[in-house]
Amino acid sequence: MQPAALARRAFTLVEMVVVIAIAGIALAIVGPALILAPRAHGLETIIAGARRAALRRSEAVSLIVGPDGQWRMVAARSGATVLSGAGAGPAPLKIDVSPLGLCTIGGESDAGRMAIDPFTCALDDSASVSR
Repeated sequence: MQPAALARRAFTLVEMVVVIAIAGIALAIVGPALILAPRAHGLETIIAGARRAALRRSEAVSLIVGPDGQWRMVAARSGATVLSGAGAGPAPLKIDVSPLGLCTIGGESDAGRMAIDPFTCALDDSASVSR
């Protein structure tokens, strides 16, 4: 067997580096979409996602839960829907998240039995909100 024939069957170091670089670029593009995929584990998780979206976008975001449990996050400046899904908790509900991550329950919500901690965005179902 000739030495040139053996060298042709193996990968070179340059080819391996190119393949690893392409895989790294693909992972850098697709990775954040896989990590930040919305999950409908409950209202707490959805509120946490709205807070992350507001902080990441540096703009206010409103979380709107409809009577049927469908929810959507709407950016305040553009009015564009950031994320949406189904399976949220009590309805209807509107939570406004500031660009600094502070949460408040919106005025048009039917959340008379709910309070929210503005700093952690944690819900307190036992407290009642005075109107």
